[in-house]
Amino acid sequence: MPLTPDRRPGALEEDEGINLTPQAVAPTVNGELRYVAGTGFRFFEEGVAKGLTGTGITEPQHENLDTLTHWIAETGYEENTYSGNNLTNMTTWTSPAKTTKVREEQLTYSGGKVQQIVSIQYNAVGVETYRVTEVMTYSGSKISSIARTRV
Repeated sequence: MPLTPDRRPGALEEDEGINLTPQAVAPTVNGELRYVAGTGFRFFEEGVAKGLTGTGITEPQHENLDTLTHWIAETGYEENTYSGNNLTNMTTWTSPAKTTKVREEQLTYSGGKVQQIVSIQYNAVGVETYRVTEVMTYSGSKISSIARTRV
């Protein structure tokens, strides 16, 4: 097949080189990519029709991952612990029954200022998977930077 004006092999999208509308047949021309109903994405390369391979996770599996990245949109119950006026621990549980811990944040103070926050993530059965430690640097009474380390 000759090169198209955009200097790439294969047909242009408007020439059906890439067709994302479900089709009944697999591609048959080098460089052609299309979505085949019931099969998924297929492409034709060097005379062979190929499919996308590999395993991934579904959207619901992704949503259920217990990670610090997902904490904003998560249902749960949070328990807070204080020492005097200082918040020292925030523990997120799956429910008010507090049977499975999801995440915990431990705050350390010095001179009335938060010096360190340790965020601990737990998996679906309450076993620690990783932790992130944040160390604050102050300029006067204001935080000027936070050094973050994931373990």
